[in-house]
Amino acid sequence: MSQTEISPDSSAEGGATVNSRVRVTLETGEVVTGVIVEDFGELIPTGGSVEATIDDERGAARLRRFLINTDRGVVFGDPDTVEVIG
Repeated sequence: MSQTEISPDSSAEGGATVNSRVRVTLETGEVVTGVIVEDFGELIPTGGSVEATIDDERGAARLRRFLINTDRGVVFGDPDTVEVIG
């Protein structure tokens, strides 16, 4: 897996960038910690979102900004669900 180089002016609110240690609030309300390994910010249109249809049973999935490696596995998060902790 490659890592995206993020310049300081493209960091998310709160300073979250690749290699930041973060706390993530999942959709279930559970909180996990991990390290951002990918930032997909350049793929999301300004002021918009990207959704992809998976299939009729599962519906659509929304692209999340960050890929985060946690002790429990890989999760995805957005700037409003990620808090830099170190």
